Amino acid sequence: MAIWLIRAGSHGEYKQKFVQEGRVYVTWDELNLDLAKLQQRGELTSEMTQR
Repeated sequence: MAIWLIRAGSHGEYKQKFVQEGRVYVTWDELNLDLAKLQQRGELTSEMTQR
């Protein structure tokens, strides 16, 4: 069984934003990939594996 942990900032400082907007935001400095162009989960997996 897989468990994913998403932290809303290193001290939870974004928790309220995540809850209010019903979204989770992930940051990755210097990621030069437009994730909006990926249509399938496999594409995301492939791109992240390459990086």
